[in-house]
Amino acid sequence: MKSSYPTFIIFNTVLMLILALSCQSLAQEATVDEKIQNALSAGPAIIAEGARVMEWPGGTTPQEPGPELIELRPGSNGWTCIPNLLETPGNDPMCLNDIYLAVLTARVNKVDPPSTGIGIGYMLQEGTPKGSPPHMMVYVPGSYDGYAAYSTEPGPLPWIMFPDTPYAHLMITMVKGGE
Repeated sequence: MKSSYPTFIIFNTVLMLILALSCQSLAQEATVDEKIQNALSAGPAIIAEGARVMEWPGGTTPQEPGPELIELRPGSNGWTCIPNLLETPGNDPMCLNDIYLAVLTARVNKVDPPSTGIGIGYMLQEGTPKGSPPHMMVYVPGSYDGYAAYSTEPGPLPWIMFPDTPYAHLMITMVKGGE
């Protein structure tokens, strides 16, 4: 008589894998209210309270041009907050003024960013891109020559993200006094 023990192990292993993947998927899916609260945690309260909240389909930054942001909550102050991106490690929601939102969507869609205006964004939660601490982002078109004075590595001092691209911007670390 042939033992069914190996079949039992394979069946249980497959079942456990399916269960684990299902739990992981459920853990990543947040309710709309949770996404809104997460998004608003990215900026100062005075900005967040009137900000529109939007996300990309699937909660991840599109890898191909085209997908539009989906509105989760309307806003009234010219700021847009986006919840944590699921494909990145850590918690990285952001609040952006209209110019910086245009810079972000231009980068995603691989088109030129705005040539006028000043873009400002906040990412005040831990776990932000490239291992950087909570920070403010400032985009000033045409200021690329001035960026040479700054590092391109995250740290306590201001640094440049996306150097040598039209999306280059100054990252200003938000630290408490004495740090």
